[in-house]
Amino acid sequence: MERIQDPARASARASYFDMVSEINIIDDYNIELVTEYPYAPLLNNLSHGAGKMISKDLIDADYTNALEQAESDLSLEEYYELRTAGGEEHEAAVEDISQYVGEKVETGPVGTNYFKFESRNPGEETVVSRNDDYWNTPALLDDITFKVVTEPATRIAELESGSSDAIISTLTSNTDRVEQTDGMTLMRSDAVNVDYIGFNTSKAPFDNPKIRQAISHAFDSEAVLDGVYNGSGMPADGPLAPALLGYSEELEGREYDMARAEELLDEADAEDLTINLMVNDDNPERLDVALWLQESLNEIGVTLNVEQVEWGAYLDATGNAEHDMFILGWGNTTGDPDETITSLYHTDNAGNNGNRAFYSNPELDEILDNARQETDEAAREQMYIEAQEIIIEEAPSIFIRHGEYLNAHNGNVHEFKADGFNMLDFSETYIDEE
Repeated sequence: MERIQDPARASARASYFDMVSEINIIDDYNIELVTEYPYAPLLNNLSHGAGKMISKDLIDADYTNALEQAESDLSLEEYYELRTAGGEEHEAAVEDISQYVGEKVETGPVGTNYFKFESRNPGEETVVSRNDDYWNTPALLDDITFKVVTEPATRIAELESGSSDAIISTLTSNTDRVEQTDGMTLMRSDAVNVDYIGFNTSKAPFDNPKIRQAISHAFDSEAVLDGVYNGSGMPADGPLAPALLGYSEELEGREYDMARAEELLDEADAEDLTINLMVNDDNPERLDVALWLQESLNEIGVTLNVEQVEWGAYLDATGNAEHDMFILGWGNTTGDPDETITSLYHTDNAGNNGNRAFYSNPELDEILDNARQETDEAAREQMYIEAQEIIIEEAPSIFIRHGEYLNAHNGNVHEFKADGFNMLDFSETYIDEE
């Protein structure tokens, strides 16, 4: 079984739980979380990996290892005391050990699911085996090996040759190849995500909303969906996918209209406009989107230069506002609209936390802050619709599509499942013996 590990999204997850002021142990199976204020996304956020419980013994071992690796003079108890006190001394200690934190957790995780950890070779593979002590019905497979194969063509070849039984997240350009190959099955599941083109609104020319609006009108999302993504997914009018609270079919995105694009450029007195669009160099679909936009803008006298950048440098550059435009995707991993819309557009999240458009709008910030505390679902939904109306009007982003997860497996693999978050379910998976 092959597992594709996409590069980690550089975003802060700590804010998901910053409002938790107190944690009380009720008994062996119940805890109480006390928050500083009503926080509607909390239950959904607890479904995120950052909200999972970890063995206290494992945490202690992890921090002990990190302190030793950093050659710190602090004992584990002293570090915990610093953490409780906070302040500059704690921040300095965190900086010293941060590169080592997680080593023990990653190489010896403890869980309660239907598979248990066996081994991990970072960057190559992770092996899990059936947990015969699982509280529910045990899995059917004896073990699963998750292999890291970064090259898309190699992943398909692994599937074709039988070296791997399944692959995760194949490119849309490979769908025909999979569907037309006997003995291979393509699995499609609507993703709770959005692919988008972002403007750096913190500097000219994109501090002018009319220029952002003009370029948005020059983008034909339906043509790109067919021409680049092979018809996979659906055009996006706003940031929230259909499965999320706040999605509304009544929202009207900025339509493809080249005449209106030219009018807005004239209104903005934009002449001989030359801009740069940055894409990561390991995503051919984003490059194709960039080239598509380049040709479209050329028709209205705008020069778009496309720059391909290595992933790490790409994240650094876009996180530090060193770009004009960029292309990224945001996959919601909690099922709450707050994770998408607040991460991407709240002033507080400018930069590496998600808002790489460096967009700031006090009116929007207030709506999003209030929506976090609103426990009436209908009222909350209306807040997110209103927030999206502002975002569509202000155009800090061009919304490309809400995508699909495209997984594939060989014909002898059965009951291999994935949901809209691409969480894999192997609980009933089995493989026919040759």
